[in-house]
Amino acid sequence: MNTKKLFALLAGSAFIVNAAFMSMAYAQMSTSGEVGVDGGGLSVNSASALEAFGSVDVATVDQYIEDYVFGNSVEFEDTRDSGAAYTLSVYASDFADGYTITVDNFSMGADSINDVSGGIHDCSTGFTLAPVTTFVDSDLDGVSDPQALVDTDGTQDTITHCEVYPVVDLTIPAYTPIGGYQSTITFTFI
Repeated sequence: MNTKKLFALLAGSAFIVNAAFMSMAYAQMSTSGEVGVDGGGLSVNSASALEAFGSVDVATVDQYIEDYVFGNSVEFEDTRDSGAAYTLSVYASDFADGYTITVDNFSMGADSINDVSGGIHDCSTGFTLAPVTTFVDSDLDGVSDPQALVDTDGTQDTITHCEVYPVVDLTIPAYTPIGGYQSTITFTFI
């Protein structure tokens, strides 16, 4: 009888332990996961460190480098997620190397624009490419006033990642001495 009581006690204990584990196995609890995604801004991600527009020989007449399209794009993005209009602008300094080729001999526009988001966003609807326009230095400080390269009108996608290829014209005035003339070209947002 003692063995029967012991067996019954063990069987009852096993049943209680099993019931406790079963209730734990089927009890569920959940929680929520949350992540914040904040708005970003307007940024120029990359521009060529140097664009060599070509060369000409010293001459007694003006010489022209026309329709030079940048070999590397200017990549920019809008991560504000607002769809608000913006302008990608450019300004440039005089070309200098002892002697100066003033910035009013330099013109720039936008040749083409492409989407670099992998097809997620569109860089054509709502975008206007600026025609080739001569830089103006209204305060005669050797740096041009900013001029539009790409305009948006507020109908573009709310988040964009694009690249634009600038196109330039440059007049090298007659009697410009030999040199390696350089200008600083800056891309920014207005």
